[in-house]
Amino acid sequence: MAFVSIIEMRKNTSSDKRCVGPAITITTHGTAYITRALYGDKKPSSIEMEVDIEGRMVRVKTGEGYQKKLTGRVRHTFSVPVFVRRKVLSEGEKSRRINLTKSDDGWWYGSYTEGGNQ
Repeated sequence: MAFVSIIEMRKNTSSDKRCVGPAITITTHGTAYITRALYGDKKPSSIEMEVDIEGRMVRVKTGEGYQKKLTGRVRHTFSVPVFVRRKVLSEGEKSRRINLTKSDDGWWYGSYTEGGNQ
Protein backbone atom coordinates (compact mmCIF):
# COMPACT_ATOMS: atom_id res chain seq x y z
CA MET A 1 0.00 0.00 0.00
CA ALA A 2 1.41 3.38 -1.00
CA PHE A 3 0.80 6.64 0.79
CA VAL A 4 -0.22 9.64 -1.30
CA SER A 5 -0.02 13.26 -0.16
CA ILE A 6 -3.38 14.94 0.41
CA ILE A 7 -2.03 17.82 -1.69
CA GLU A 8 -1.76 15.43 -4.65
CA MET A 9 -5.27 14.09 -3.94
CA ARG A 10 -6.62 17.62 -3.90
CA LYS A 11 -5.43 18.10 -7.49
CA ASN A 12 -7.76 15.25 -8.54
CA THR A 13 -10.81 16.75 -6.83
CA SER A 14 -11.61 19.06 -9.73
CA SER A 15 -12.04 16.07 -12.04
CA ASP A 16 -14.42 14.41 -9.59
CA LYS A 17 -17.92 14.83 -11.07
CA ARG A 18 -19.43 15.37 -7.61
CA CYS A 19 -17.46 18.61 -7.28
CA VAL A 20 -18.00 20.00 -10.76
CA GLY A 21 -20.84 22.19 -11.92
CA PRO A 22 -23.41 24.43 -10.33
CA ALA A 23 -25.71 22.60 -7.93
CA ILE A 24 -27.63 22.87 -4.70
CA THR A 25 -27.87 20.03 -2.19
CA ILE A 26 -30.76 19.86 0.26
CA THR A 27 -30.49 17.61 3.33
CA THR A 28 -33.01 16.18 5.79
CA HIS A 29 -31.31 18.16 8.56
CA GLY A 30 -32.65 21.39 7.10
CA THR A 31 -29.40 22.48 5.56
CA ALA A 32 -28.87 23.36 1.93
CA TYR A 33 -25.55 24.16 0.37
CA ILE A 34 -24.39 25.44 -2.99
CA THR A 35 -21.32 24.58 -5.04
CA ARG A 36 -18.66 27.14 -5.83
CA ALA A 37 -19.59 27.00 -9.52
CA LEU A 38 -22.75 28.89 -8.58
CA TYR A 39 -20.91 32.01 -7.51
CA GLY A 40 -17.35 31.84 -8.87
CA ASP A 41 -14.55 33.63 -7.03
CA LYS A 42 -16.63 36.30 -5.29
CA LYS A 43 -18.46 34.79 -2.33
CA PRO A 44 -21.96 36.21 -1.93
CA SER A 45 -23.41 36.98 1.49
CA SER A 46 -27.00 35.94 0.78
CA ILE A 47 -29.22 33.78 -1.37
CA GLU A 48 -32.77 33.74 -2.71
CA MET A 49 -34.38 30.36 -3.40
CA GLU A 50 -37.85 29.71 -4.81
CA VAL A 51 -39.59 26.37 -5.32
CA ASP A 52 -42.24 25.48 -7.90
CA ILE A 53 -43.95 22.50 -6.22
CA GLU A 54 -46.18 21.62 -9.19
CA GLY A 55 -43.38 21.93 -11.75
CA ARG A 56 -40.86 20.23 -9.43
CA MET A 57 -38.33 23.00 -10.04
CA VAL A 58 -36.13 25.24 -7.92
CA ARG A 59 -34.50 28.51 -8.80
CA VAL A 60 -31.66 30.17 -6.96
CA LYS A 61 -29.94 33.54 -7.09
CA THR A 62 -26.94 34.59 -4.99
CA GLY A 63 -25.71 38.08 -4.24
CA GLU A 64 -26.04 40.82 -1.69
CA GLY A 65 -29.18 41.84 0.16
CA TYR A 66 -31.33 38.72 -0.30
CA GLN A 67 -33.47 37.32 2.54
CA LYS A 68 -31.43 34.21 3.43
CA LYS A 69 -27.90 34.72 4.72
CA LEU A 70 -25.23 32.26 3.63
CA THR A 71 -23.44 30.83 6.65
CA GLY A 72 -20.81 28.27 7.53
CA ARG A 73 -17.06 28.29 7.43
CA VAL A 74 -16.96 28.82 3.67
CA ARG A 75 -20.26 30.73 3.49
CA HIS A 76 -22.14 28.41 1.17
CA THR A 77 -24.78 27.00 3.54
CA PHE A 78 -28.30 28.11 4.42
CA SER A 79 -31.40 26.65 6.07
CA VAL A 80 -34.55 25.48 4.30
CA PRO A 81 -38.03 25.05 5.81
CA VAL A 82 -39.42 21.62 6.68
CA PHE A 83 -42.14 22.01 4.02
CA VAL A 84 -39.51 22.36 1.28
CA ARG A 85 -37.55 19.33 2.53
CA ARG A 86 -40.71 17.22 2.53
CA LYS A 87 -41.54 18.21 -1.05
CA VAL A 88 -38.04 17.90 -2.52
CA LEU A 89 -36.76 14.79 -0.73
CA SER A 90 -38.27 11.34 -1.24
CA GLU A 91 -39.20 9.17 1.76
CA GLY A 92 -36.02 7.90 3.43
CA GLU A 93 -33.75 10.06 1.27
CA LYS A 94 -31.02 11.80 3.30
CA SER A 95 -30.09 14.43 0.71
CA ARG A 96 -30.68 15.42 -2.87
CA ARG A 97 -28.35 17.20 -5.24
CA ILE A 98 -30.09 19.35 -7.84
CA ASN A 99 -27.96 20.36 -10.81
CA LEU A 100 -28.58 23.93 -11.91
CA THR A 101 -28.45 25.81 -15.22
CA LYS A 102 -28.06 29.59 -15.52
CA SER A 103 -30.86 31.41 -17.31
CA ASP A 104 -30.87 34.75 -19.09
CA ASP A 105 -32.89 36.25 -16.24
CA GLY A 106 -29.98 35.80 -13.80
CA TRP A 107 -31.50 32.87 -11.90
CA TRP A 108 -30.12 29.33 -11.70
CA TYR A 109 -32.81 26.71 -12.46
CA GLY A 110 -32.93 23.01 -11.63
CA SER A 111 -35.42 20.17 -11.59
CA TYR A 112 -35.97 17.61 -8.86
CA THR A 113 -37.77 14.37 -9.63
CA GLU A 114 -39.07 11.36 -7.73
CA GLY A 115 -36.72 8.50 -7.07
CA GLY A 116 -33.36 9.80 -6.02
CA ASN A 117 -30.53 12.20 -6.62
CA GLN A 118 -30.05 13.99 -9.86
